[in-house]
Amino acid sequence: MSRYAARALSISAETPGMSNAILDCLRSHSGIDISTQIDPATFVHWESNPAGFKFRMKSVGGIEQFAARLAASPSFAKVTLELDRIVKDDFGHKKVADYAFREWGRPNSLHVILFNDPLRSSIVHLDSHSVAVGKDSVTGSVIYSDDLKDFFTHVRCDLLHKCK
Repeated sequence: MSRYAARALSISAETPGMSNAILDCLRSHSGIDISTQIDPATFVHWESNPAGFKFRMKSVGGIEQFAARLAASPSFAKVTLELDRIVKDDFGHKKVADYAFREWGRPNSLHVILFNDPLRSSIVHLDSHSVAVGKDSVTGSVIYSDDLKDFFTHVRCDLLHKCK
């Protein structure tokens, strides 16, 4: 077990391998370790595609600090499409996140959706098909793929769960 996995396991005795792998990806691709900042009582994971977890930060201001570090990371870009910042809450209502980032430059990539509201969970998940191909050097925004096949594959696999 790596030293990173051991630290990530401190979130919960039941933290599954895929969530540890996602935390390791975040750490290795961006240098950001949030495992010690997550409130363990709010950590909820899932293994289905796209695998990921919901969480809330232990401290006030933790989300803003996390967002600032992602914005400064060369591996992550700010989401510009509102569609890419919308999630459904536990009651099925659509909510627009305060911040969202996509990892770029990989065939599968992390998607980070962040809420400032301490009562709303933020999300990190690993999309099986990436739609981000770059980061605008001026704005820090995502450069989305201009190949519609990438978008359709992402929607089919990661949103509709219709991949083989």
